[in-house]
Amino acid sequence: MSLNTTVHDDLVDLALGYLRDGTSVSLRGVPGAGRTTLLGRIAAQLNAAGWKTLELHGNPALRDRPLEALAIAGLVPANSPQTRSAVAAAVDALLKSIEPRRTVVIVDDSDDLDAASIGAISSAITRTHTPLVSSASTTRRAPDLSLPALVRPGVRLNLSALVYDESAQLIEIVCRGPVDRATVALIHGRAGGLPGLVQAIADNARRHGLLRQRGGVWTAGPDLWTPQLARTVEPFLQGLSPEALDGLIKLSLVGAVDISVAHRLVAWDALEELDERGLLTFVSAAGTVSVGVYPPLVADFVRRERIGARRLRLVGEIAEALGQQQDGSPWTISADQRGIGIADLGPVSGDDESRRLADAVLNRVMAERQSSQVLVRRAEWEQHRDARTAVAYARALSYRGADLAELDRILDPATPGDVRDRATLAAWRAFVAAFGAHDLDDALAQLDRDDLAPWDGLLAAVGRHVRLFLDRVPDDTSDPLPDDPFLADAHRLTRGETLLALGRPREALSDLDAVGREGILAPSARVGRGLALVLAGDLDAAEAHASRAYQEGLSNFDPGLLVPHGYALALVHLFRGDDHALREHLGPLLSAGVTALTDTPYEIGTLVLAARTAARAGRTAAARSLAEQAQATGLPIGPYPVMVAAQATAHARLMEGEPAPRVADELWSHFEQLLEKRYIAAAVVAGMRAIEIHPDAARADAVATAAEGADSRLLTLIGRYVLALVSTDGSLQAATGEELLKAGLSGYGLALLAAGAHTLAGTDPDRAAEVLRQARRLAGKLGGEYPRVVDPVPPRSALTAREREVAELAAQGMSNQEAASTLMLSVRTVENHLHRAFQKLDVTSRSELGEALRNQG
Repeated sequence: MSLNTTVHDDLVDLALGYLRDGTSVSLRGVPGAGRTTLLGRIAAQLNAAGWKTLELHGNPALRDRPLEALAIAGLVPANSPQTRSAVAAAVDALLKSIEPRRTVVIVDDSDDLDAASIGAISSAITRTHTPLVSSASTTRRAPDLSLPALVRPGVRLNLSALVYDESAQLIEIVCRGPVDRATVALIHGRAGGLPGLVQAIADNARRHGLLRQRGGVWTAGPDLWTPQLARTVEPFLQGLSPEALDGLIKLSLVGAVDISVAHRLVAWDALEELDERGLLTFVSAAGTVSVGVYPPLVADFVRRERIGARRLRLVGEIAEALGQQQDGSPWTISADQRGIGIADLGPVSGDDESRRLADAVLNRVMAERQSSQVLVRRAEWEQHRDARTAVAYARALSYRGADLAELDRILDPATPGDVRDRATLAAWRAFVAAFGAHDLDDALAQLDRDDLAPWDGLLAAVGRHVRLFLDRVPDDTSDPLPDDPFLADAHRLTRGETLLALGRPREALSDLDAVGREGILAPSARVGRGLALVLAGDLDAAEAHASRAYQEGLSNFDPGLLVPHGYALALVHLFRGDDHALREHLGPLLSAGVTALTDTPYEIGTLVLAARTAARAGRTAAARSLAEQAQATGLPIGPYPVMVAAQATAHARLMEGEPAPRVADELWSHFEQLLEKRYIAAAVVAGMRAIEIHPDAARADAVATAAEGADSRLLTLIGRYVLALVSTDGSLQAATGEELLKAGLSGYGLALLAAGAHTLAGTDPDRAAEVLRQARRLAGKLGGEYPRVVDPVPPRSALTAREREVAELAAQGMSNQEAASTLMLSVRTVENHLHRAFQKLDVTSRSELGEALRNQG
């Protein structure tokens, strides 16, 4: 099975551009990064465009056989005399094979060529000014003689790891169907985002039954390793010095640790060798720098190797260095071992490649922490089975994809314990039924317990919580507070959650701020505060609040903080209209891959926003994949903004060519359903999206009315925004845009200024030009991707020749893949051209392209 043709599309296009300009390209990457596949795709596109390619391959077994690589490629006779004249003959043969200005020489594994072949190739291409594209592995020591170094001009391109949604597309191609998000994150993390490893892990897991379909969605357990994957790992270990290999084994056994701990285990020379070979990754958090083995699949391999003399020796050295027992149990790195002057190092590089590698480490460490928690809580439960230990064990197990039957067994209603602990156990049975099995009736039945009467207030609060998230806003929020402080806090918390759904953030904050800052209710109240600040329209305060908790989650590898606060932070970026910040934020959030069952609604909201981001970037397949993952959670609608799985599907359907009015109609039906459930905040945001897709004055009035009926600054602004969108008064649009900009809803404000300029252009060109200048000035001041919001407005930007070609093919009904084949472009490039054409033509779906192209002329 070949790699997905969308992998590294940007590098394919970049390399082709350099080669056509006569600049040579050197590709560098670790095994599994897709170097060979990338060269094949470059060769195919060059050949399709009429170029001639000469393809050669280095081989470590032939380094001592001069010119053998050229002989195998059929460019020189085999068994030529090994003399200087043979090299000259090889150069002559190459010159005869090269067509000036129409040939590219392609060399895979150029670092494994013999010196004579390097000399002959470099001489021939230098004399003819023929460009070279070559590949080399970062896990092999750099040779003394390098072919790319002898060829000028030239550039080096590094093959970076895939981001989450790119891995998701590749995995779904391997599995031929949708894959559970936690499973995607697990594979993405184990592979470190390397496409070859993503493919190998997914294919291996499917063949050996470790991936199974549940309800049409592929799902895996916590372990995807089989011995067959050893062959995938072996290239990473070739050529390591004994000291570096020992160091790699040690770091694999202990897991990700602070750099000071790593140095206690491994000498600096060995650490530097591993780093230079691309086998380590570094993550900065909470003033420390942690180091882990990259890709994590290498550590999996090392941990599963047989126990032999070498491993026993290294285990002893680890125990001696860290003062731990040699009993095979996981090492715990105590606080005094985690930082010697680390705060002085400063943050690790924030470049894109470093962030992608850090995502893989985040996924791995979070998975390890979860597994460790399960082991600890299970041991406590098995030693003393009561309601308290049962709840602790169940909480450790209660993550998406959990074994519900096992949770039911652990949370046995007959488990002994004091009344409060048994009430907490009943609450967790309700949570599992609600967010695991999606069975509201069963969840409420678990709370109908006469024997827990002293704690019936807690059970009532849990009942309100599950009804809110699975059904509708409950009516019993005005009940008086119980006398017990804990029960009073539980009542305040669920009342605050309800008020958020109703779009009344100020009242919600009053309740949530009164909940104690300690204890088991505090984390939920903390999430609610962040959402209340968002709905209150105080996006700066909301960002500060959510960011603190989110960064704390990153530092402590705590999904209970990452997932809900990550959702709240994503909402801040959404309402600011900051697509760049949203895209950068969603990468690690999706890669974490661990979501508590009770946090599933926040996961849905995150997936919807990720699908929106993918669609706006023209990545149709990614948008569809994320939409299917949102649907697969089993909770179609939640009480807070964008917790509607259908919204993710709408983004994908628009990019796939479905008519905008049809998609808007379906979203509008969800608006009405959300209103019926009294999910006011979610309804207003869903209605706004329907109107953005297909403006409708009556619907705008309904959204504005719903927004005014709440008590939320943000919802009020959204109501004014949709009214301005459908208005024919350009001055009103511009004024509303200015109001939104002042309120921090920058993207929406700029969009209205652009719309106002467009509307005014027909009646007041001078005023239109003034509004447009103002919009562009403000967009430039904001920076980032905000200027793109303004660029497509009148005078409409002309399509480039390539954008028109792509748009015309799409209007004729061609898929992105078909257009890419026709135009000899990558699918990603076609998607980018189509996305820009959509913006410039001011359309939202393929069905509108034909008329828009005709109107533009």
